[in-house]
Amino acid sequence: MKNEKEELLELLNLTIDYGDSGTRLFLITRHVKEGVKKNEKMLNKHVFKLWQINIDPDVRTELFNSVKKQLEYLLIKKDLEIHSYEVIDDDIEKIYSYSISNRSLAFNDIAENQIKRGTNIPKVNNFSELIESIWAYCIKVQYSADNYFLAFKKFGKSKVAIEESSNANFWARFSTTDNKLTIYNGESINIDKRLDCIFAKEKYYIFHKSNFETVMQLDDEFLGTSENFVSHLKEDGIVEGLKYLENRIHYDKRLLKKISKIVSYNGYRNINEERLSKMQEIANEFNVLFKVKNDKIILENDEDVDIMLKMLEDYYLISKQTGNKYGASAKKKFNS
Repeated sequence: MKNEKEELLELLNLTIDYGDSGTRLFLITRHVKEGVKKNEKMLNKHVFKLWQINIDPDVRTELFNSVKKQLEYLLIKKDLEIHSYEVIDDDIEKIYSYSISNRSLAFNDIAENQIKRGTNIPKVNNFSELIESIWAYCIKVQYSADNYFLAFKKFGKSKVAIEESSNANFWARFSTTDNKLTIYNGESINIDKRLDCIFAKEKYYIFHKSNFETVMQLDDEFLGTSENFVSHLKEDGIVEGLKYLENRIHYDKRLLKKISKIVSYNGYRNINEERLSKMQEIANEFNVLFKVKNDKIILENDEDVDIMLKMLEDYYLISKQTGNKYGASAKKKFNS
């Protein structure tokens, strides 16, 4: 059975063999759901819409080559490893894989439904009408008659140039083919060749982590996870002063990531008297104030929240080998 890197290398080879004939370019716009206020805080308040862009053969070849070259660069020249997506991780360059199973992200409707249907996709006739809602672009690359993968890049209105009527100036373009300056009429877009991710075989492969999180609106998922986390702590009744945590989850994005990491490790479950005692031992060892009273964690300010979360994520560590003490949010859990 092939591992993920072998699958991507096979995909690259099939893509090169098939050529650029099936390459297509799409624009993705983001819109607030009907009936929802723009400034309202809620999960999945946006919908995404796919637009097809007519491209000439030269542009198609350029798009195809940009995808091919980036895959070759990351997989072969840099020989990057592929790891499962981690909310918080170290800074070592790698490719992340992100499975879409059991996830209900609004953006995924593009890959799972709109492109698969392939019919009635509206065409872009005028960029100026879409400029305020432009969100990303997508390159569809065929690697066989019936199979394809998708490449995505975060894309904003700053990448679109709209010509406006003016008596003071005009737009001109210099052609290096015939060394001639000509009047330029129309609209232009600046396509960044550095892709954020590709979607292939029900997985996203991530090249630029923060951009991927923005494109997918993972903040929505982090917020939902954090709200469930708070609800669980309320039901357990093990924490007093949860208002200090609840207030922060609606504006502190770094906190949302930390909570999502804790939840992924189930670090918030089974908080009993024995575990609280161990937490206090760790607090004493690292000289931090971890407040516990009557077998309950006490939160009285933001610092208390931070210390509690560090306890739940195993932030405070001591090496059995060297005896050195560490504070580590980015770490990998090994199954014994």
